[in-house]
Amino acid sequence: MNKKFSIISILLCLFCLTAQTAAQKTPPANTAPPTQKADAPAADTAKSFDVIFMEKYGKGAADSLVSIVKNDYLICVGDPEKVSRNQLFRWKSHIDSMIRDKGYPEKFNSFVKATGMKAHEVRPCEPIVFYEQLDRQIIEMDNIISAQRTAKEKAHKDSVAIATELKHHKASHVDILRLPAGIHKDILKLILDRETIKSKTVQDYILVDSLIIDGQKVTAAFYFDANGRYNAYELETMAVTAAAMNNLVRTWAGEFAASYERKLGKPPNTVNRVSFPEIRQGRLSIVYKWNKHPPQVLIGLATDNNLYYAKVLVNY
Repeated sequence: MNKKFSIISILLCLFCLTAQTAAQKTPPANTAPPTQKADAPAADTAKSFDVIFMEKYGKGAADSLVSIVKNDYLICVGDPEKVSRNQLFRWKSHIDSMIRDKGYPEKFNSFVKATGMKAHEVRPCEPIVFYEQLDRQIIEMDNIISAQRTAKEKAHKDSVAIATELKHHKASHVDILRLPAGIHKDILKLILDRETIKSKTVQDYILVDSLIIDGQKVTAAFYFDANGRYNAYELETMAVTAAAMNNLVRTWAGEFAASYERKLGKPPNTVNRVSFPEIRQGRLSIVYKWNKHPPQVLIGLATDNNLYYAKVLVNY
């Protein structure tokens, strides 16, 4: 064992001396004439220390040195074939500098005690890599705990804000998702996020896709006044071709009307017969209307790009 480490030490010392010699042979920057700028060496002429070592001591010695470093890397880190030769020697240089650190003996002894290994069986790199990985794990765990704590504190703060806001606004029979009129836009967004309902802010309203309201799959849009207070919403069914107008779209509008009649406890004030030519892009063709007392509810037919759908508009 001692003979093996003596050979390793000699090879590594020769490697370091070669590197030092190569560095000393490099002309200092101030030897260039003051009126001339030295050209940078071509990229393909740069030599790594192991190449210099091979040129000076032969390929066999260089290969032995590389084999030693690869074996250490394999034991302490992982597959050395996944890194370049230059990366291997940078890693080896880092390990050597850490071994020279005055705190290394304590780390070495702690590693031996913690693992139960015999001191002469421990590679010098093992304690270094072990404690570096441990430090990274501690930092990662601290970050996870900190993120969890921050998320918990935010959730508590949001819950208090939501409860306070809801306490000051009464529910209505026509509310959807239990969102009362008058709550602030930020609070409405918090509620949607808490309920894991995906939404996005589009200009001055909040859009939610794929909601199920009164048995219908709809897209919902929530609107706000100048002070950011929730004061209206729209529901739109899926859009279909003109051929499905009577069988689907008018049926959906009728189902919405029946639902809001139950919610409001009274039939609509107005029922209009809307013919197909009256359904025009850019406006709602109203079929059912509740508008004598707030909230105002309008249910009708609409079109966009030659597709047709039923729509509900509620104004608080």
